[in-house]
Amino acid sequence: MSTCTATLVHGFPAAKLWWAHHVNHHDVKPAFEALNQLINESPVPMYVLVDLSQQPDLPVIETIHNALSGPFRNPRLVEWLVVGSSSLAKIIGRSLSTLSFRNNIKWFESEAAALTYLERVNAMRQQQDA
Repeated sequence: MSTCTATLVHGFPAAKLWWAHHVNHHDVKPAFEALNQLINESPVPMYVLVDLSQQPDLPVIETIHNALSGPFRNPRLVEWLVVGSSSLAKIIGRSLSTLSFRNNIKWFESEAAALTYLERVNAMRQQQDA
C-alpha cells in the first residue's frame, strides 16, 4: 500500500493528497505525478486538500522537489488546503512559497473546516459562471 496518494474529492473541483504516518520516500514522486495529472485533466482549475492528519514524517527533500517540479507551479492549481500541521509541514510550506513566488497555502484544523471553505469558494465560482 502506498504511503502517499492522490485522489479526486467527489463533488468538488479538488484532489486530495493523503499522507500516512510513516512515509516511504519512494511513494512521494508517484503521488505528486498523479496529483499533477488530476489537475491537468480537470475541466476547471483545482484545489488540493492535503491531509496531514496522520502526522506524517514528511521526507523534506522529496516533498519540496516533487511539489515544485509538478503541481505547485501548475497554473491550474488554485490553492493548497492543508489539514493538520507540524513545524516541519510549516517549514516545507514556507519553502515552497518562497521558491515558487506563490502564496497559495491555507491551513485548517480539520478536514471539515477545509471542506466548508471549499464549499464556499465553489459556490462563489458557480455564481460567477452563471
